[in-house]
Amino acid sequence: MRRIAHVALPLALALPGCLAQAPDECDGPDDPACGLITSGVARPGDDAPSADALAAGAAIVHYDDVPAWDGGAHCSGGITAGGRALSSYLRGHFDGISSIGGYSCRPNTANTAKMSVHGSGRALDIMIPTVSGGADNDVGDPIANWLIAHSTEIGVQYLVWDRTQWSGSRTSSRVRPYTGPIPHIDHIHVEITLPASREETAFFTGGTTDPSPTPPPPATPPLDARIVAQGSDAAADGTGAAQFTACAGAPVTFWFEVEATGSASWVDWNDTTPGAWGHAVRLGVPTDTPDPLVGVGRISLNDASNVDVHPASWSPAGGDCSDAPTCRRTVFRMNGHAPSEPGIYRTTWRMVDETRAWFGPEMWLSYRVTECAAAAPDPVVVDEDLDGSPAGVDCDDADAAVHPGAQEICEDGVDSDCDGVEPACDTPILPTGSPDIDDPGFDWSHGETVHTGATRHRIQSSCSAAVGRTSSLAPLALIGLALLLLRRR
Repeated sequence: MRRIAHVALPLALALPGCLAQAPDECDGPDDPACGLITSGVARPGDDAPSADALAAGAAIVHYDDVPAWDGGAHCSGGITAGGRALSSYLRGHFDGISSIGGYSCRPNTANTAKMSVHGSGRALDIMIPTVSGGADNDVGDPIANWLIAHSTEIGVQYLVWDRTQWSGSRTSSRVRPYTGPIPHIDHIHVEITLPASREETAFFTGGTTDPSPTPPPPATPPLDARIVAQGSDAAADGTGAAQFTACAGAPVTFWFEVEATGSASWVDWNDTTPGAWGHAVRLGVPTDTPDPLVGVGRISLNDASNVDVHPASWSPAGGDCSDAPTCRRTVFRMNGHAPSEPGIYRTTWRMVDETRAWFGPEMWLSYRVTECAAAAPDPVVVDEDLDGSPAGVDCDDADAAVHPGAQEICEDGVDSDCDGVEPACDTPILPTGSPDIDDPGFDWSHGETVHTGATRHRIQSSCSAAVGRTSSLAPLALIGLALLLLRRR
């Protein structure tokens, strides 16, 4: 069959206001601003209403159009009562919605002769942050499916989400691709009927067996995480049996750095409000058993370096850091001990919202625990006299004056410096030449003067020879006297 995708080009050329139109200016299934292509083209969008939702919302819902533009005289002045009530219900039952608004008193950008449905207060913009530049279907699809399934009770007449439109007033082909200039990947555009805007439908009056239909839980929680880094202070295991090795009972430290990649921020308030995703976030052991290394099964986000983690899609967006408020990453650092029994041990963790569900990948590290030889105890140092020289080196550990390096005293009978040698006192050097033989004070026994008599060069008058001792001067004196007598003759 011949495809007619080329119809889109002349249609766009025929509508010069389409490319410049503001968001949500697609006002109903028959508005040319919606850029409809009704045949021959496969659906380009990612959203596909579920079969259950389409079956539940199969009844026809009358489409209430808006009047011609008259300068704003017919604008509602704000969101209608039904619009406010529906907005409040959606915020209370679905998480991941950043805001809901949509009132704007203005003409239809594509057809300025007509008022925008936003000017009537019957159009809502359900804002949902994108994920990596695309629609967050985990958050948006359940909301769109619920609105379609309960379109009759509520009075939903038209909806656009993620390049797909649904119309409650059509009898066939109610789901069609939406090819307008605004792809609606960051919000759901929904319109309600006039009775719904006045809260006259069964959803508001209770005139149904399901006056307050409960939305189904999202198929996947809008919480997600990825591992940025992980590691341990233990040594790498060289056997290949595990990532790290540790001695039995020895302290170990390991860490996981994780990043929020979902649409909800992480806090640890233990908030059990329905739909309050991300309000009781912790790091936990998936088996709900104590970890073999740290002995607990949960690590609070408050124990991490960042207690308020915002994903990049949040408002305000989380920064590229892990240790300050509104960063999008955080580090869980755990201190524990290797088990006492040798073996291979694995520590496994995952992010968890305590009131909702587990999310993100499992994070794990493995350890080979071995018996390590006990270190030899430090030797006991004994120094009884506290002189700085221990026993075994000090030759007298009871006397602080005796130790290696102490000052030695000659001939005192004490080996003060512990060298095993007793030094003699110094022996003086004899004087050169002949001693003064006429100095009775010269002590020949020690080579030093003792000065016991007359001064030098004088004969001591009181000197007398000791008994048994012969003076060497006597023979010379006799010879001299004999020569003198001969001369006189």
